[in-house]
Amino acid sequence: MTTDEVHIWQTRAGRPEDVQAAFELLDGAERARALRYRLRRAHDLFVTARALLRQALGHHLGISSAAVALRYGKHGKPELAEESDFRFNLSHSGDTAVLAVSRGREVGIDVEDTSREVDALGLARRFFSRAEAAWVLSHPSELFQAAFFTCWTGKEAYLKARGDGLLFPLDAFEVLPEGDRLNLKVYGDSKETRRWSMQILELGAGLSAAVAVEGYGWTLRVRGSPRPRHVAASCPQSTLTTPAQP
Repeated sequence: MTTDEVHIWQTRAGRPEDVQAAFELLDGAERARALRYRLRRAHDLFVTARALLRQALGHHLGISSAAVALRYGKHGKPELAEESDFRFNLSHSGDTAVLAVSRGREVGIDVEDTSREVDALGLARRFFSRAEAAWVLSHPSELFQAAFFTCWTGKEAYLKARGDGLLFPLDAFEVLPEGDRLNLKVYGDSKETRRWSMQILELGAGLSAAVAVEGYGWTLRVRGSPRPRHVAASCPQSTLTTPAQP
C-alpha cells in the first residue's frame, strides 16, 4: 500500500457462528467491552467491526490479527501502539462496519444506516451550518432524510479525521456535495479548508457514507471483508482517483 492510496474495507455482521469466530480475534479488553452490550445486535456489530479492524490492519502490516496492538489517543481515537505511518478510522451502523486505512495521511470515515427514522429538519436546523440547513431544505420532503445523511456523514468523517470529535463545533464548518465529492469549508480558516479532501462513498442500498482524507490526489480502493493473510490481496475491489488540489 502506497501513500497515495486510501483503502476502504467493508463487512456486515453475520451468523452467530461468524460473530463467535470474530470474537475470538479480539483482545481481552475488547472482549470485556463486547460483553457489556445488552442488545445482541449492538454486541454483534461491535465484535464484527473490531475483527474487521484487526484483520485489515494485520493484512496491511503483514502480521496476524492477534499481533495488532492498539492504543487510544487523547480523545479516544484508536491508533497503532507502535510508531507507524499507517492511519485508520472505523465506523459502524445498522449491521455494517467500514474501515478506512491510509499511510501518512490522517483519515476519517462515517457510515449511517439510512433506514432508521430521524428528525432530519430538526437536526439540520439545530446542528448544521446555515448553508447546510438551507441545502437540506432545498430538497423535496421525501428527500430530506437522504440529504441530511449526506451532510451528516461528511461532517462526522471530517471530525473523526481531525481527531478531536465534537470539541469542534458542528456549525463552525460546512460540508456540501458537488457530484460525488464533498466540499469542505472551515469558517475563518482557509488553511484548514485546503488541508482536506472528501468523497461520498457508495457502499450499498440503505447506507450513506463519506471519507475525509488529508491532502489530495489519492486513489480510493473499496474492498470487501479481509480474508486470511495469504489470500487477502485477491479481495475484490473498485478504484477511484481523486483530483489534485484545486
